[in-house]
Amino acid sequence: MSYSPLALGFFVIDGDGLPVVEKSHQGNYSLIFLNRSDAARYCQQMSELRRLSAKDCAIATMPIHQIQRLLSHAKIRVCVIHSWDAVVA
Repeated sequence: MSYSPLALGFFVIDGDGLPVVEKSHQGNYSLIFLNRSDAARYCQQMSELRRLSAKDCAIATMPIHQIQRLLSHAKIRVCVIHSWDAVVA
């Protein structure tokens, strides 16, 4: 069985260059967006809520399987967002 990674994912990084982590009762997870525009809207909403400052809102691009490898040692789950509008609604 061959492994085919998804297309590039867009994720938000903080001032230290690390993926922004959301905290929930189920644990910590990083949001991976399939569309850059969704990642930009997430940044805008989080800065409006003052949970992220504008300078911490950089959007990075990486294959999703590499993002999962990057986060795996930190016990952080990856949540792939197909549509941020659907999540917020």
